Amino acid sequence: MPILPEWKFILELPADYLAMDRIHPNVNYEIFENKNLYTNIDDIIAVYRFIPDVTRFPGYFVEFLVYS
Repeated sequence: MPILPEWKFILELPADYLAMDRIHPNVNYEIFENKNLYTNIDDIIAVYRFIPDVTRFPGYFVEFLVYS
């Protein structure tokens, strides 16, 4: 577990989170157990990779995957 006095804020990551691509503003952060993001700023924009909901794929895309 990270040393908590180093960080002012703990932000919960979404359940579908896979990996972080970038954070704006560009600040130091730490991710612990893919559940929480520790940082010193509470107002951030995170661009991350996620697990898509396959039930929302359009039919033509599913057909393409089946026949590929």
